[in-house]
Amino acid sequence: MHIIIVLFLKDFAEKLPDFQMMEIIKCIVTSLPIYHQSIEEKTKDSSDTNLKFQLLLLRTIQNIILKKRFRQSTLTNSSKVTTTYSSEQSNEITSTLTTFPHQLFDPLIKMMSTSESEVRLIVLEILQLLVDRRYYADKLCKIRILKDISQLGLPTETRKSRLFDIAFMKKFGHQFCSQLYKCILIENNTKKNFYAIYCLMNLVTIEANDQDVLVDVIHFCLEVQSAIIKMMDEDQQKLSKINYHCIHALIAAYFNLISKLYDITSFSRYVDQVS
Repeated sequence: MHIIIVLFLKDFAEKLPDFQMMEIIKCIVTSLPIYHQSIEEKTKDSSDTNLKFQLLLLRTIQNIILKKRFRQSTLTNSSKVTTTYSSEQSNEITSTLTTFPHQLFDPLIKMMSTSESEVRLIVLEILQLLVDRRYYADKLCKIRILKDISQLGLPTETRKSRLFDIAFMKKFGHQFCSQLYKCILIENNTKKNFYAIYCLMNLVTIEANDQDVLVDVIHFCLEVQSAIIKMMDEDQQKLSKINYHCIHALIAAYFNLISKLYDITSFSRYVDQVS
């Protein structure tokens, strides 16, 4: 019965105007922690059922947002009349999304540090979709250190920051970094998890294009590096060597991209020397 209801909501939401569709998404998101806390996980079967239902809800949210983005992209590439309509619809969804409502983002951010790696991955991907206003995610989905970042096709010109571009970090910066810190240190992270973390860190920084946000994320990276070095030095057995090197590679790739994108000369030289 739960599955039928969720599938009905998905089909129903996809036919709604954007602002109403976002209300459906908020409704689904806010039901996630309530459902998770209300079930007594006395057996493995009940735990598996809970996990499957969570994944179903999250994938439903992901698919709804993907359909919305595809619809917007299609409208944008159509005729002038359609483009005008697309602009109006885009403003409609922008007014909803860029306010970054707590009902939508609080539960998602909290779930970034859940114990299930598959749940974390989908949550990270949903946050990417919500933060990625300029469709950069596909260009930032792999951890790699490039000498020439022009091949990524990212904007190199300096653009004026707009308030709605930095609204996410202004509203959720502390909470986001705290949960991301826990997320990145979880032992059962997979390669896909690390890719998703890397992509989200870049999106948050580039979309904001704000010096304070950049400094906050750099400080976050340095704190993570300090923590994992300490963990390995003290032989706490809380982090595998594979994850230790993966996290260092992730942060090195982030520093490399940001230093070149924002032309931080001294930082860029340092990254080139150690990479």
